[in-house]
Order: sequence, then C-alpha cells, then structure tokens
Amino acid sequence: HGLLVRLEKRFSRRVQFLASYALASFQGSNATEFPGNGFNNDNWFENFGPMRTDQRHVLNLSGSLDLPWQLRASFSVAVHSRPPFSAYLNGVDFNGDGTQNDLLPGVRVNQFNRGLGKDELTQVVQTYNSEFANRQTTGGQTAPLLTLPVHYGFHDSFFTQDLRLSRTFSLKSERVRLILFGEVFNVLNTANLVQVD
Repeated sequence: HGLLVRLEKRFSRRVQFLASYALASFQGSNATEFPGNGFNNDNWFENFGPMRTDQRHVLNLSGSLDLPWQLRASFSVAVHSRPPFSAYLNGVDFNGDGTQNDLLPGVRVNQFNRGLGKDELTQVVQTYNSEFANRQTTGGQTAPLLTLPVHYGFHDSFFTQDLRLSRTFSLKSERVRLILFGEVFNVLNTANLVQVD
C-alpha cells in the first residue's frame, strides 16, 4: 500500500526542481524475503509482517541550475525512514520446528521500528531471562542468558545529498556534444547504518 505525491516545477529556462514523497507499507511473508531468521515452519502466519525493505517514509528532492559558460549545477537529496527489524537469537530453535535463529519470545517478525522500541526490547529481554534463559528449548538447546549492550541503536534513517557540476561542449555537429562532470556523493558524510545485524 502506498501514497505518492510529486511536485515538478520549471521556474524558468534555467532552473528546475522536483520533489516527491511516498508514504508506504510493505508487508508480506518474510519466509520468501529473508528465510531462516524468525521463520516458523509450524505456523506460517507468524512469518507475515513488515518486510525488511519496508520504508514508511521516502522523500526525494532534486534540482538543477543552468550557469554561465554552459555550466550546470545539480543536487539530489534522499531521505528514508528507519527500516524494521527482527530481534532473534542466533542458532536457537525455541519451537522445535527444525529451523534456528528463532525470534526472541514475545515479539513478532520485524516489529521493531514498527511499533516497538528500546523500552519494549528491554522489557521483552527481562521477561525472556526470567522465563526462558538457562532452560531447555523445544529444539533441544539451552537458551542463553541475554544482556543488552549499554549503547546500541535501531538502525539509522537514511539521508544522503549529492552534488554535480557539469560542462557541455558542442562538437563539430550540433547533434554531437561532450559533457564533462564532477560529482560529490553524500556531501555531509552521513553514516547511514541501515540493514545491519
């Protein structure tokens, strides 16, 4: 599901501007997109939720300005909201379905950044440690005791800004031109720590 709004304006022959915004919800079976982590063979409905690639808010801005001496300056700004993610335990089978890397008990697939945050994770880990840690799982393993790090994050939102300066040279024929350009990507050097474990 999604809503797309786009504004394009040419203010004069020398200036152009484009802005687009999308509000979206991308849900489906995570078994097809990211099999293994949090996958449940015994209850396929547990695999349904926001996809890892779900981007709730997407904003793109771009524009160009024609300068003297056949120079053109262009810019592009892209902003995406934080993606969702699942909290799972590496190598642990809680439900005995034969798959490992099961979700942390008490949460569903990709709920974090889609309704759940750090407070909820802290509470779920405390409940897990009192009810599951150091006990035998249905899959035949001993559930580990969990300790959250002192400092951690839930992915970054994505933000980048690119600049380009180009120069057009007319060759012998008007139908043939040479364009030289220089580009700078991610001008502010934003880390964009997205889709990390």
